[in-house]
Amino acid sequence: MAEPRFRTVIVGLFAAAALLLASTALYGVVAYGSPGYEIGPGMAMGATPRETLRLVAVEACVSPAPGSCSGLSERSRPRALCGTPLRGRSQD
Repeated sequence: MAEPRFRTVIVGLFAAAALLLASTALYGVVAYGSPGYEIGPGMAMGATPRETLRLVAVEACVSPAPGSCSGLSERSRPRALCGTPLRGRSQD
């Protein structure tokens, strides 16, 4: 009877840790990752709307690029090197 309760407590602790990490990451993205602090001064100093749009578009594409490349390279690895994620069960 104690084992299911222990598992529940462990899962709850991992969930709380995940929530803490996610909220910290979200705060970092909102506080420091937004290019909003560059748009206002740039427009005030004479940047055209086209230059401002280019700045935002470049930042939107460059930031997720390393993660996307990493994910695609991991996905394209052969299964012979990775093994099966189901540990001996068929993937049908």
